[in-house]
Amino acid sequence: MLREEHPVELIASLERAGYVVDSCFLTALPRAGFNLSQFACPAAPATRLVQEGDRIDLGDRVFEVMHLPGHSPGSIALW
Repeated sequence: MLREEHPVELIASLERAGYVVDSCFLTALPRAGFNLSQFACPAAPATRLVQEGDRIDLGDRVFEVMHLPGHSPGSIALW
C-alpha cells in the first residue's frame, strides 16, 4: 500500500486520472502502532467450486455467481 511498492507507470496513470497519490495509499490505519509493511491476510482454503447461477448465502446477504468468459480464466462476478 506504499507508493514506493508500486510501479512508476501505475502511479503516473493514477495521477493522470486526477488522483493525488501520497507516500501511502491509506489515509487511516486500524489502530495506533499498526505496521502496514508487516500486514498479511492469509488466503482461505477453497471448500468447493462454484458455477454460473450458484447462490452463496452469507447469512445477511446472498450473492449469485456470474461467469465472465473471456475476462480471465475462471473469472466470476458476485451479484
